[in-house]
Parts: sequence; C-alpha cells; structure tokens
Amino acid sequence: MHVTVVKMDGRIRFLRHTSRALQSGGGITLAGENLERLRALLKELPPSSSKGLPDQRKLVLQRFEDDSVQASTYDYANAPESVLEILRITGIGEPVWTERIPEDGHWQAHRHDEGGLVYLPNRDLLVSCARYQPLKVWEGASHRLVREIELTNPNSEHAEQMSASPDEHHIALTGSGCMILDTATWRIHGTHEGLFRNANYSGCRNPAFTPDGSFLFLQTLAKETGFYRAGTWESASRPPGFPQGMVKFSRLGTSDRFVTLDGTGKLAISDSKGRSIQLRESGVGDFCCSDMPSVGQVAVAIGMGNPHQRMDYRIFIFDANSGNLVRELLPFEQIYRDARVMDLFSVSNSDYVMAALEGGDVAIWNVKTGRHRGTLHALYPPNQVVFNEEGNMLYSFGWDGIIRYWEMGAALAKVRSFEKGLD
Repeated sequence: MHVTVVKMDGRIRFLRHTSRALQSGGGITLAGENLERLRALLKELPPSSSKGLPDQRKLVLQRFEDDSVQASTYDYANAPESVLEILRITGIGEPVWTERIPEDGHWQAHRHDEGGLVYLPNRDLLVSCARYQPLKVWEGASHRLVREIELTNPNSEHAEQMSASPDEHHIALTGSGCMILDTATWRIHGTHEGLFRNANYSGCRNPAFTPDGSFLFLQTLAKETGFYRAGTWESASRPPGFPQGMVKFSRLGTSDRFVTLDGTGKLAISDSKGRSIQLRESGVGDFCCSDMPSVGQVAVAIGMGNPHQRMDYRIFIFDANSGNLVRELLPFEQIYRDARVMDLFSVSNSDYVMAALEGGDVAIWNVKTGRHRGTLHALYPPNQVVFNEEGNMLYSFGWDGIIRYWEMGAALAKVRSFEKGLD
C-alpha cells in the first residue's frame, strides 16, 4: 500500500507499507503554480466511483478539513482527469492499473552492454550491435542469426546507436566515432579510413538520415553538429528546410516531413521546401515522435527543461497541418515522466500509440480517450526498441543483451478487452 501525505504548506511525505516494514520518505515541497493548482483541484474533487471495484484498483483521496475527513474513492484504471493531475503534481510514483502483457519470446543476442537495434522492413532483417562486440544480422520471421560482422578494430571502435537510411542501403553506427555499414556488401567503413573527418572522434550520437536519404546528420559529444553527404560522407552544407542551429531531428514516416529541435528549445514540423509549423516556441530539451497519417496527426513526446538534467516528459497529439494541440495523453505520473521516452510508435488503422520508456516498459495509450491502457512489460531497461509495422511485431533490445518481442495483434486484443471491462 502506498500513502502520500500533502500538507497545506506544500510539504510532501511518502509512506509505503509492505508485508515486512513501513518505509517513509519525503523532502519534496510544492510551491507557486503547482501548489495553487493542487489546492484548487482538491476543493473540487469529482464524486466517488468505486462500486464493485477490487481492492487493488481502489484509489482513495482523503481531505482533512478542520475536524472532519472527507474520503473519495476512484478506479485506479479509470480515474477522472483531475484526479490524475493530482497524482502528477504530487509526484505519486504508482502507475495506473493497466493490462500488463508479458513478452511472447526472446533470444540472447549479445553479452550484457550498451547497444542498438534497427529493423530493415524491405528485407525483414534485424541488425544489432553492442559495445566491443560483432554486429549481428537476424532474420525477422525466424530470429535466426544469418551473419556476424566484425568491427575493423574491435579494441578501439565500438557501436552503441544505429540508424538506417530510408532505402536501407546504409546503416550509420555511432559510438567511439561514426561508421557506415553497407547492407549490400555488409562491409563496414569507419573513421580509420578518413570518413567524417570533421566529426569529433571522442564520440557521436543521434545519427539520422534525411527523408530522401541524401544526407546523414550527426551530433558529437562535444555538442557539435553537422551534415554529411551519403556515399562520399564528406561534410556538407545544411540542406534546405533544416533550421539554423538545429540540434536534433526525426523523420515522420515515409513522407518528406520531419520534426526539428533547435538550440533555443523551439520544436517544429518542417519539410524540404522550407515550410515550418511551430509546435513549441521554447523550453524543449528533448523529443521523439511518430507520424499518424491516417488521422492527420503527429504524436510527440516532449522533455521540458535542461537536456543535461532530468526532464519533465509529457506526450502530446498535434494536428499535423496546423500544429494545434489535439490532446495530451494521460496519465503521465512521476514514475514515467521522470524517465526518458526513448521512442514513439503509432499502430496503423488503430487508436493506439506506444511509448518506449527508459525504465524498460512500453506503454500503450488510446489516442481517442487519451488514456494509458496497456503495458508491455520487459524485465530489463532497453537499449533500443523497434517496431515492424507490417509484421505487427515489436522488439526491445535490453542492456542484458536479450532481444524480447511481442506480437502486437494479440497484445492490442488484450488491451481492447481490458477497455471493454472498464465500461
């Protein structure tokens, strides 16, 4: 049982009762807008709605006023939005009650370490990497290992992140520097050959190919950024449509559009013709996104604050043509908003968006209701998560070197059944 005590001056204390002990903690104090918002929410609590609920799904809020106690009970799986906002403001670390879905299977791909994973849909291949280990190519349907690729200098070169070009001809590998894997020959070209001569060899990250595959964007650990022309890998000028001072971008599906973040924290949807739609004017430290073309919307997970510190992550749905906010996905409690959202995936012809979280879970939201309805439960934090939309398979590559997978047709059927039970 978890108990959170919030005093009128904003001080918060947490209590956790287990079969063995009563644990306590605190040291958090609300102030300013958050404290005023909390007071207003507590004054207008919605009516209780706990009839027929099992005890483990009951969420009880008690308000002490003078000598009286007013208790309100709600469904932890379907609480009103104002109650969810109370959970967020006070930092209660208990996630809502959702359908928890175990993996369908897994296999050991590498030894325990940092690494990356990409999926090549046209060839139904997965490519995985881990620090100071060979690259491995897996058949998507059978999970059979079809190739191992040794790094040219495995004692000094390593790969931690991966990004495939839109045509799947190249995979960019970043870690100690940047290397290119040619998927026709499976040969690696690296910094030792003079590639990326203007990049900082101390390390690169966030590799991303432009929508047409003509350029590769890199960011070094020293915060230097640059574009490199695909094929020659020579340093290139900034392509049309990419703003000055950009620090990160992400392609939107197979279109020529992409979401950009600049050094001032401005977030926008852009295209190669120079058109831009602003989503956030400032304050954004990190983001990831997923296109939802069937409904003309874009899902964006936004980390607000300093990218070098813990950020407050929230997930929003925007209109892809106007940039107007459609809705926020709720709840995003303390247990999730303090964890980086690593990637977002939308499921075609469905109402669901999936968020890969730093802690290991993949959370499933219903976009129409804006509610968290399912959780793909992984036992280990992921290095990278990829989604094979055509085959409806999701893969999570963990720090333990294991690739776990879920068949999303069956997983979403469980989520829909859970939702029907809430009506």
